[in-house]
Amino acid sequence: MNFIDMSYDRTYKIDKSFNGNVNQSEIKIIKNLIAKIRKEHSNKIAVITPYKAQKRYLINNLKSFDEVYVDTVDGFQGDEADIAIFATTRSYGKTDFFSDYARINVALSRTIKELIIIGSMKYFKSYKETHPLFELAKQIELKGNVINGKTLFGGKVNE
Repeated sequence: MNFIDMSYDRTYKIDKSFNGNVNQSEIKIIKNLIAKIRKEHSNKIAVITPYKAQKRYLINNLKSFDEVYVDTVDGFQGDEADIAIFATTRSYGKTDFFSDYARINVALSRTIKELIIIGSMKYFKSYKETHPLFELAKQIELKGNVINGKTLFGGKVNE
């Protein structure tokens, strides 16, 4: 499991035109990540996000890629992909959505070969120790690979 840490990022916002939660930096990372994956693999890729607005932004930005499926956590339930990217979107502000173990389980179990989580480790750890996100942060640190999103792609995520 790879975790791309976006703790430095401040682009998460509630976008009134899309009526929901969006994170533009996360979308840029995902676009670059899929381009890199596509150079090496033709596997089915799923991008899963908790928020409908982020889903709409992702669909608009990933149109050029084949075999990339974008949906919300709830919408992707029961499906799977070779590579799953869980785009958490939020980097601040507590939400009940992430308190639901079943939803977290769906987001993390949709992959056959590789899971990539994009999120803020700082945000995950801002919850109580018994919260699913805090527990996930601990598991990632123990068993996963934490990558600084700022240095990913040589720091060129805006291209």
